[in-house]
Formats: sequence, C-alpha cells, structure tokens
Amino acid sequence: MNEAEKRRNKARMVINYKKLNQFTKTDNYFLPNKEVLINLVKNKKYFSKFDCKSEFWQIKMEKDSIKYTEFSTPQGFYEWIVMPFGLKNAPRIFQRRMDDAFKHLNSFLVVYVDD
Repeated sequence: MNEAEKRRNKARMVINYKKLNQFTKTDNYFLPNKEVLINLVKNKKYFSKFDCKSEFWQIKMEKDSIKYTEFSTPQGFYEWIVMPFGLKNAPRIFQRRMDDAFKHLNSFLVVYVDD
C-alpha cells in the first residue's frame, strides 16, 4: 500500500513489474507536458475534468503478453487479461487510446493522462 492509499484508508494490490519492464521494448508515443496543456486551457471560458477510474483496466492485454503478467497469491497463480498498473508502457498506451478517441475534438479538448 502506498502513502496516498494509507491516508485514504484504501488497499490496492501492487505488483512490482520492474524486472519485466527492464526487458520490455519502450513505446515512444508522445506524452504531453502538463504545463503546456495548462497554458492551452488557462484562459478558456469552460473547463471540465474527467477522472477515469482504473483507466488501465479498460484496455485488454494482447494474448501473447498475458503470460508475462502472472503473479502469485496464497490462493494461487493469476494472470491479467486487462492491462495492470505498473507496466512501463501503460500510460503511453492509454494516452494513445484517448488521443485516438478524441482526435476529432482537438480544436477544444486536450487529453492528459496522470498515472
């Protein structure tokens, strides 16, 4: 449990994928700079913020990658079929999906993924 979760009294399972991430090819998709986006929207008339709860869990894992997410608990072994938190490319994959989903609105909408 990390410090923020302790303060909110919420438990969340965290798996250390550090070793897997060392062998994972980096996705070089561009992650926008928060300060640049703030400057784009700071003088706008309207502002909305949406928080996608467990955003990475909305993305299915590729079948060939599922086996690499295996973890064990006292109850047995499990694999993720959706993207877990902790994979190094997760923020970039989610940013790409959001950019693709909202690209037709880019004249008045910006997407920032704060993992």
